[in-house]
Amino acid sequence: MAVAFKPAYDKTTYVTTQALDFSNVSGLKAYVATAAAAGKVTLEEVGAVPAGTPLMLVGTAGTEYTVPVAVSAEAPANNMFRAGDGTTEFKGTTFDYILYSDGLFYQIGSGTVATTKAYLHCNTDPTASGSRTLALSFGNETTGISNVNANVKENCYYDLQGRSVAQPQKGLYIVNGKKVIIK
Repeated sequence: MAVAFKPAYDKTTYVTTQALDFSNVSGLKAYVATAAAAGKVTLEEVGAVPAGTPLMLVGTAGTEYTVPVAVSAEAPANNMFRAGDGTTEFKGTTFDYILYSDGLFYQIGSGTVATTKAYLHCNTDPTASGSRTLALSFGNETTGISNVNANVKENCYYDLQGRSVAQPQKGLYIVNGKKVIIK
């Protein structure tokens, strides 16, 4: 058995109506929110989830995906998404956020969240400067470069665009990692 899903946007929230397994669905990823701080929400990819799990799905708008029903699934730990119930009245006095079509979470000013949608609930203000939006941070993002191993040739001249120069003329070059001026 499987469930057909066709998102209207590339990023959307969804509450599962039955246990589903997103592990091998080509082009569609399911995420839970595990943290929110400094103006961003951290998302962690999940595979099989039980019925009633609030998620964020990332795929291609208008594409139909077939998601298999999961045989067994455990609820993801530390999921900050909550299922909308269509009746809870938000008044902008809590730290609750809803995903907009631009891919950012905005603080809910007023209104309700539909039963098929999820919202982000934070216990404290997760913004860096009192902003009403949160950016997305996927748990596997590259955050820096370290341990670069390069084959460095001694006494080679490079121009400022990084191209090797066999016969340097007058100008500025990089030699052995240092700037050198030839007059």
